[in-house]
Amino acid sequence: METTRVEELLDSLPDNENGVYEAGTGERERHIVIGRDRVIVVPDELKRIAVETDHNIETVTFDCPRYWDDKDLSEMSIYINYLRADGEPGSHRATNVVVDETDPELMHFDWTIRGHVSAVAGSLVVLVLAKKTDSTGIERNRWNSEVNREMYVSEGLDTIPEAMTHMPDVVEQLLLQLNNAKDSALGDIDDKKTESLEEVADTKTEALSSIDTAKNSSVEEIVNTKTESLSAVSTAQTNAVNETNSAKTVALEEIGEAKTDAVNAVDTQTNLTNFVKSHFNLLRTGKVYTVRVPLWETSQTSNGEKLDDNAGLVMLPSTATEHRQDDYESIPLFKTYDCNAVVDEDGKRYITAMKGDANYRDTGAVDVFVLGMSYYEKYWIEDGYWYYSRTDTPREGYTLAVECKDIYGNDQGFALYGKHVAGLVDGIPYSSKNLIPARYCSGRTDGLSTGISYNGNIAIFKAKGNAHYSGGMMCDYKYAITSFYLKYAVIHSQSVMAGCTNFNVQFRTSIAETNTNRVVLTNSEAAKFPVGAYVSIGDGGSTTAPDRATFVCHNKAECVQILAKEVYDDTHTAVVVDALFDTTETTWITSFHWRSGFSDLIKGRDGCPCQNVSDLTSGIYPICIQGIELMVGGYELVSNAILDIVDDGEYFDVYLTNDCSKLTANIDAIKQNYTKLTVRIKRPVGAGGWKYVTCIVIDIENGAIIITSYGENGSGSNSGFADAIYFDASTSGQKEILLLGYLWIAWSSGLVCLDANSGPSHTGWYVLSRVSING
Repeated sequence: METTRVEELLDSLPDNENGVYEAGTGERERHIVIGRDRVIVVPDELKRIAVETDHNIETVTFDCPRYWDDKDLSEMSIYINYLRADGEPGSHRATNVVVDETDPELMHFDWTIRGHVSAVAGSLVVLVLAKKTDSTGIERNRWNSEVNREMYVSEGLDTIPEAMTHMPDVVEQLLLQLNNAKDSALGDIDDKKTESLEEVADTKTEALSSIDTAKNSSVEEIVNTKTESLSAVSTAQTNAVNETNSAKTVALEEIGEAKTDAVNAVDTQTNLTNFVKSHFNLLRTGKVYTVRVPLWETSQTSNGEKLDDNAGLVMLPSTATEHRQDDYESIPLFKTYDCNAVVDEDGKRYITAMKGDANYRDTGAVDVFVLGMSYYEKYWIEDGYWYYSRTDTPREGYTLAVECKDIYGNDQGFALYGKHVAGLVDGIPYSSKNLIPARYCSGRTDGLSTGISYNGNIAIFKAKGNAHYSGGMMCDYKYAITSFYLKYAVIHSQSVMAGCTNFNVQFRTSIAETNTNRVVLTNSEAAKFPVGAYVSIGDGGSTTAPDRATFVCHNKAECVQILAKEVYDDTHTAVVVDALFDTTETTWITSFHWRSGFSDLIKGRDGCPCQNVSDLTSGIYPICIQGIELMVGGYELVSNAILDIVDDGEYFDVYLTNDCSKLTANIDAIKQNYTKLTVRIKRPVGAGGWKYVTCIVIDIENGAIIITSYGENGSGSNSGFADAIYFDASTSGQKEILLLGYLWIAWSSGLVCLDANSGPSHTGWYVLSRVSING
């Protein structure tokens, strides 16, 4: 085999005891070498790449082949991707990329070891990436070295706080480049503007000077030939104006072009999407996580079994005071991050900021999503059990999850889920913090009553900008539910975390106060309102409890948090809230939905914002799974699927689309353009009411969970899924899909609870939704 320049260089490097060139000799430190086989070879003296907490003190140089086939790697962006011993990844954009002076087939680049690399002692996994991206952000070329596991960070005596968890080296460099690009572009604009204005001024001065010269030197001629002179002056003035306007036009065009170039440069560099894909690709392990659950006829237990790489892992939900054991929080397949993201008119999804970035926002008119790596999944039934399995790499029998596909059906590298139940900002639904859930509320004069329903959501969410925004999709809920099953191996979700499903409380005060922030109740009444929960305060002048669907239930203070409780006298307690108002003897305090953002209080990515572990199942507190906020006190509406009653009421056919540009309220168009699932839901003919679920099917191909059996002997609130499905007695028509449960149906609520009772235009105070860009 022909010896390459890189291999010759590696062979020629001297060996000595310490492996380091002595200071003052003028000789350079040895290089890390990448061969034609893409293998990274690290000299012994560089295997210890840093001592713990080193920062900007060590720079190493790589030697690398310049060409791969006909592609010039030196013209691409070079990155050193790394994985620390604690599992935290990072990526550094290489600097000083140069072609070797003596061998044009060889190039060099530098890696300065920053504090994020050395923050944790232990081994480093390193890979070199070269890629080329066009002006639209589309990746055209990508080259990877082999992974190297020889380098490490030795133990130090101090540690530094982690300032940024998402690829900090790249983000730091990116921000610097952005500022430089912006300054340079603005400088160009100013220069061109100044030059253009100077040209305009010069042109005008010359023209006026010409006029004055002609005028001064021809006074006698002007007197004798006034008409001719005035004509000449007029012509000169006209020419001057024309030249001025022409110069001005050119200047504005140049300024506009420079400004456009600047904006394009900034937009290209701020696109984090490709960085996220690289980040996740570096972390993929190929491990398989499986849960096995007995079919109802095998056993009525709610407990499953963890298999494959899932075996032995422990998951306990956290509270506001305790971070409990979570063996999944450092596993890349289950680790999630908060981010901002958008979808464009073509259906392409872009991550615009990560939590920790300067541009990240989580309040106001912005959408916060939970970001995780893309995954492959499998569901099957065998020997009296059903199985669900997930992995991070392609594997025979496994299917790429629906929400992880790009517009071409390929793996986009990541998945995004609306973090919060949607609330309104300027009448538009957003997934951001401290928002009251958008819902129907009659009697409002502020325009904030929102008809969340299958039909209504089509227009409500498209108002965000394009047809690829929608309310929550079936695949969004499928991800949360299957994540729960994998991590807890329990299908009775309320036995682990109940959600806000048992908080139906309304009381009227008998003690009036003015300009107050509290409602005085009897001691026993006040005891039903825990600090931290949310309530509404309203007064309609009646001693009858107001309906939550009417604004008189909320007209004093809407969806406000309980801050404290104070002793009023021996028999009364004041419930203190985050608002000011007057109360009368017809003022009511009513339990209500939790506002978005409560997950900030939870010590882990799974759990409830309660103080005590015992309150996880109290039915007062909402839940969080994988960082996604759920069960805040209302049903959540599935926005991309509909149930159609067929066979004289004996079955539901399920129609679903994962292309939200096709969403429609027309049933004929639904049947023509949606996918009709092969699984049907059998209905109890002529009988309505709640029936407890005993079997589900996970439709991997379409991203759905469908209830297939219910009401069997022995089913109830303490066996199997312990969740219920509700039917009415209709024999035709369509129904919308309402999931999870709401404030006062604790006995039937849970992750597979389904209310199939209401038509596609049905809305109410208890019907909520979330933002999705997965369609």
